[in-house]
Amino acid sequence: MASIRMRNGKYHVQVRKVGKSISKTFTNKSDAVKWSKEQEVSIEQGTYISKTKSISLSFLLSRWEQEVLKNLKSWKVEKFKVAMIDRQLGHLGLDEITSGLLVTYREDRLKVVANQTVKHELGLIRCALKKGIEWGYLGSIPFLTMPSLKGQARTRPCRINLCSIKHHYN
Repeated sequence: MASIRMRNGKYHVQVRKVGKSISKTFTNKSDAVKWSKEQEVSIEQGTYISKTKSISLSFLLSRWEQEVLKNLKSWKVEKFKVAMIDRQLGHLGLDEITSGLLVTYREDRLKVVANQTVKHELGLIRCALKKGIEWGYLGSIPFLTMPSLKGQARTRPCRINLCSIKHHYN
């Protein structure tokens, strides 16, 4: 059963069910009621995962690789990116993955590799985290801006326009 009470101008919700207790604070009462009902249902269905039982990013990446990545056309290339991300961030729990951590990761990687590579790696992390929400391992994905690709264009040698050469000699 959920209890909702006013505390310092905000609504504090506490849900206790089947020996589990979780709480969160909201500014709107309607949001508080909605969240409490969702949590009660997830506890009853057995899909609720407490932060103490949080899984690691390594586990999520390996499951994502086995169930999602192997069905993609580019899985042979992407599996190396998954392994590299797993080496650097795999030891962290999903509750430890924050925007600040991903910003630090992005800035450190930008010193080593190109912007496009970092963009691909962050996209891969984001895809795995989205699937983690679907599987019930976490509730939301941390916000992160991708590196800019402006000024990163390739330089190609100039090609001679054959039409202008023919016109010139005629």
